[in-house]
Amino acid sequence: MTLPDGHAYNPLAVDRLALALLLPLAGLLPSPTRGADHTPAPSKEAAPPSPSSEPREPPRATYTIGALLPLSGNAAWFGKAMRQGMELAVKEIDALAGPRLKLVVEDGHPSQPDEVAAAFRKLVVSERALAVFTASATPTLAVLPQAIRDRILVVHGGVVTPELLGASTLLVHTRPSPSLLIESATAWARERGVTRLAVLASGGEAGREIRERLREAWRQRGGSLVAEASLLMDSPDLEARLRQVLRSAPEGIVLGFRGPELGVVVARLRALGYARRLLALDGAPEALLVAGSTAEGMEILAERFAAPAPSEDDPEPGGDGSQPGKGDPSADARPWPARFASAYRAKYGADPERYAANAYEAVHLLASVLSRLPQPLEGPARGDRLRRALLDGSPHPSVYGGVVRLREDGTVVRPLALLTVDGGRPTFTRYLDPPSQGRP
Repeated sequence: MTLPDGHAYNPLAVDRLALALLLPLAGLLPSPTRGADHTPAPSKEAAPPSPSSEPREPPRATYTIGALLPLSGNAAWFGKAMRQGMELAVKEIDALAGPRLKLVVEDGHPSQPDEVAAAFRKLVVSERALAVFTASATPTLAVLPQAIRDRILVVHGGVVTPELLGASTLLVHTRPSPSLLIESATAWARERGVTRLAVLASGGEAGREIRERLREAWRQRGGSLVAEASLLMDSPDLEARLRQVLRSAPEGIVLGFRGPELGVVVARLRALGYARRLLALDGAPEALLVAGSTAEGMEILAERFAAPAPSEDDPEPGGDGSQPGKGDPSADARPWPARFASAYRAKYGADPERYAANAYEAVHLLASVLSRLPQPLEGPARGDRLRRALLDGSPHPSVYGGVVRLREDGTVVRPLALLTVDGGRPTFTRYLDPPSQGRP
């Protein structure tokens, strides 16, 4: 074969030429002896770290808190207050270090125990709630068997009734027991210099219990009651029995009545000439209406949140309760009651009362306890372990001022409000510290 330039075609020479051209490139090809998965040695210049190699904080544990609250009907007002207090607490906790809380609220109307029990089951099974709040006795009793079976903590925000007190170790309360009210009444008497103390209470089991508790609490303080009586307002000898009590010359009388009955007794005592100290264990408005001007100067011991008055440090109304432009809200130097009241007022447009304050404080208390646990709370019997942590004896700040503790019976110990009737209205005087600091 002859090429165009006249030279003869030599295949062997062409192969030699191709080999000579390809040999210099052989070093750039993968070596067959290294294998296809060989990783080249890293270059001397270090590559910049990838985002995944940056140090990360461990994920925050998240716990679900359930609530069965009356959201309709006559009881909706305090169900709404509890919900708002809980929502505000959850929002504040989310801005802090430590576990996050997720709030799930279901309707828990007292007249529908079967529906309440079904809603509780949903919170436990579907939402895996760590604790469930309730607002009154009937829903609480409806869910308690399930709570005991599943070992779920129930946080009750209603009146501590005898059937609930001690019903289960998995039941705790956001309100004090009647015994704290009695203990604080004896502390009031000692503080006022009263040595001759009497007690008048309503008829029936409730009145008898008040008398017995006060008698024992006063005895533990080294005193003895100069007179005690249970009274029925329609009794024909009501005035005679009141006169008999006054003949013992008490320096102070504790009144264990509710509603209009209290007003009737106060008016009768003043009409009989008694002008010394009266301490009521209830301050319902209807009592003051019945008593009229005769209630003037009477003191009232009550579980009440006295919202501090608005100040220039309050956040703008209608917001979320934070303080934009004023720095870190956690650095707010005001007392906790003032911070809570102003944040609640800004978010909801009204002063908080005890149902909101109690629920708010309880959620913060749960978060504080959970943040101190060495490991996240998981597995069965979480409710038992949470209760033990709540009752470890550590004091926690109270939104009422001072500290709050849990007793073995599941009731709280916190300061109670002392009010004085002035101009026909109960006026907040101050908080009265609990006498026993949370231990029976």
